[in-house]
Amino acid sequence: MNKSGLRGGMYVRHRRWLAATTAIVGFMAMPAFGQSLPNPGNTTGSNNGNAPVFTPGTNRLDIALRADNTIINWNDGFNIPQNGTVRFDRGFGQRAAVLNRDLSGNPSKILGNLSSGSNVAVWVMNGSGIMVGSNANINTGSLVLSTLNMTDADFLDRNGNFALSTAAGSQSAITVMNGAKIRVEGGNRGLIMVAPKIDAYGSFDATNQDVAFITASDVDLTFNSGSPLSIRINRGTAVSGRSQLIRGTVAGADALFALASQSSVTDALLQVDAKVTTATSGTRGIVLSAGRPANAVDGVTVGGAAADTGGIANLLVRGDLTSTDNDGSDILAGASGSASFTSVLSSRRHIRLAGAGDVTVAGAVTAGGDYAVDGRSVTLGGALPSFKAPMAQST
Repeated sequence: MNKSGLRGGMYVRHRRWLAATTAIVGFMAMPAFGQSLPNPGNTTGSNNGNAPVFTPGTNRLDIALRADNTIINWNDGFNIPQNGTVRFDRGFGQRAAVLNRDLSGNPSKILGNLSSGSNVAVWVMNGSGIMVGSNANINTGSLVLSTLNMTDADFLDRNGNFALSTAAGSQSAITVMNGAKIRVEGGNRGLIMVAPKIDAYGSFDATNQDVAFITASDVDLTFNSGSPLSIRINRGTAVSGRSQLIRGTVAGADALFALASQSSVTDALLQVDAKVTTATSGTRGIVLSAGRPANAVDGVTVGGAAADTGGIANLLVRGDLTSTDNDGSDILAGASGSASFTSVLSSRRHIRLAGAGDVTVAGAVTAGGDYAVDGRSVTLGGALPSFKAPMAQST
């Protein structure tokens, strides 16, 4: 099986051992000194308590939250220069969430420091795009970045369900430049990016929380207490070609990469070059969903009409995938097109890979449970799969 081409599929059973938009491209050439901190003097908003208190300082803006949920509409933009800091806090250890909605008509540019108390979930939304610079340092309780929008009522009702959407033809992008550091710890929303195009290169670390990159134009996010993040894609991206590219390092309780495309897009690509590691605190492991797979993967539901989510999407994984939990975390991948895995795959439980087109596994594979590959044709390269704790064949 060193170089084998199999028709239909392969199944090995082993007993269980246990994109930048034009506006963003234009911004890349702009010097850091052209940016300024958010202007609290030109904001609107709402909350389910008291209004926030803004305290400007030298190269710094501190914002004291006085409600469980706060919406701040930044009319002049939500930007942080390279030498600047924006910090959100909520006293007495109470959990809080703040939605920063950029209404300037220009991409948000986070080049400096964005931080919060561990009990604060920071959301940034901008339909014109979001740029995180190479020297950016983000350290918050949780973080959601999106070029989609939601209603005020949806954010304020505190029921854990969020409906995000943008125009069907939107090409808006989240871009994270090489060198950026994003870390979340203490919160319950995770580290999440949602946009029709995502090009992220950096360090993405979610301690005891999920990491998710979602490429689509209409998405429902569901956070249930004690359960991992669940995603429903109602309408995919209209961006053709590579509309999700993740590089650098990704670490979290679970890691989810999802892309769906509209039927007019027949060449969408979800590409993961990052080294991805999920922790023992996870419940799903590493999940990759490209297009509308015939066999859905755990945590991702692709709904909508065929015109909305029926496009062909391919999957390319060139980074190492490692799932360390032996009590419920797997490596699961599905694609409506081809799927290729060129690096190391290691799971203490199951590895299940599927595609409607050709599926290639070229790197080393180590599984603690089942290893299954299914596709129109299957090509396996490298050494034979390794199983972590050989046991007698089950009956």
